[in-house]
Amino acid sequence: MFTFICTNETILQSGSIHFFAIICVAFVEDRVLCERTKRTLLDTQWDDMNDYADAKTKVILAIKARARAACRR
Repeated sequence: MFTFICTNETILQSGSIHFFAIICVAFVEDRVLCERTKRTLLDTQWDDMNDYADAKTKVILAIKARARAACRR
């Protein structure tokens, strides 16, 4: 079992890839959402890879927002 421990440093680093990696370990539902989203998006034919990145980013930002909210509780 993994326990997500919020610290001031974690919150300050909330924009980092390390923070996102911690989220994906701590919150199984968000990890599954991220994996499923990436797989779905990879099955799409993109004229511009920036469109893929934008679509993926929306999900990642939502996941990070939920994690930040959990830290504030």
